[in-house]
Amino acid sequence: MRLPFAACVLACETSPTATNVEIDDELLREAQRIGGHATPEETVEEALSEYIQILRVLGQNELNSEYEFKRQPWRK
Repeated sequence: MRLPFAACVLACETSPTATNVEIDDELLREAQRIGGHATPEETVEEALSEYIQILRVLGQNELNSEYEFKRQPWRK
């Protein structure tokens, strides 16, 4: 079930901004549990931070529309 979720998210060292985002409830709970985060807000903040780091490591400022994630050999 997808429910609206109000999150206060830190991105790139800016001040917190209240944002309404629709996030799959089960996905958020699982990420919070696996990540050991105390709140959904911490979970979303960490996920965004990790996403930004991954893109920086890959040397991308935006997603490559030609990249086919599902066709990667390491993906089952």
